[in-house]
Amino acid sequence: MPSIEHLLKRPIQKRPDAVLFDWDDTLFDHAHYVHELSIKLMDAIGEKPHPSVEEMNALWHKNKDLCCKTYFPGHTPDDVLKVWGKFMKEMPQERLVLFPDTIEVLESLKSKGIPILMVSNKGPEILHRELEHFGLSHYFEAIVGGHDERKNRKPSFYPIEKALNEANNRRLARGEKKLMLGNLWYVGDHSDDAGAARSDGIQRFIVGEKNHDIIKNHHDDNDPLGGIVYLKGLNEFKDILNSIPDEKRENVISR
Repeated sequence: MPSIEHLLKRPIQKRPDAVLFDWDDTLFDHAHYVHELSIKLMDAIGEKPHPSVEEMNALWHKNKDLCCKTYFPGHTPDDVLKVWGKFMKEMPQERLVLFPDTIEVLESLKSKGIPILMVSNKGPEILHRELEHFGLSHYFEAIVGGHDERKNRKPSFYPIEKALNEANNRRLARGEKKLMLGNLWYVGDHSDDAGAARSDGIQRFIVGEKNHDIIKNHHDDNDPLGGIVYLKGLNEFKDILNSIPDEKRENVISR
C-alpha cells in the first residue's frame, strides 16, 4: 500500500502538470452536517420509523440502488439526490466549514504555478455557491459539478475529461500549454474518486481514513494503471506539496 512515508523517502523531482480536487470531505468539511440532513431526508421520503442513519449512509455509499430499495422504497437514487440537493440549498451559509489546511494547500499550488481543477459530484449550483461563499473560485481553472444523469458522475471519467476540456479552452485562449494525461494528480476521499481517476496518466491520493478500507477492497494496490497514496488528512498532502520544486527551480534542473 503506497503511503506518504513511502512517497517522501525521496524528494519529488517532477511537479504535476495540474492537480484535480474533489470537494466534499476533501477540501470542504461536508460530514459535519450530514447527520442532520440525513434525518431531514428520511423525514421527507424515507421509511418510518427511522432506521439507523449511520447504516443508511454506509449503504448509500456502498450501493445506492440497494439503499433506495431498503430505506427509500419507490424512489430512485436520482430522486434521493434531488431531495438531498434541495436541503443542501437551504443550508445556512454560516454552517459551511472548510478543512483547516484547505487554503494553505490551494495557496501552495498557486504559488508554485500549478493549475488547479475542481471535479465534484455535487450539483453545480450548490458547488458554485459554496466556493463563492469561501472566495475560492479564483483558484480553479475549471469547476465541474455533478450532472443529472448518474452516468455522467464519478466514478465515470467524464467529469475529469470535462474539467480538462474546460481548462484547456481557457488555456489555449491565453496561449498557454494544454493539460494532458500523463502527469496529473487527483485528490479525493471516496471510492468514486479512486474509480474516476484510475488512469496511467493520473496519480491518485485519497485523504481521510473513513473510506480507506472500502477503497482497498475495490482497488488493487498493484493496479497496472497506478496505485493509490493513502493519507490520513489534507495536512499530509500539504507535506507532499512542500517537497515539490518551485517553477524556477524546475526550469533550472530541466536545462
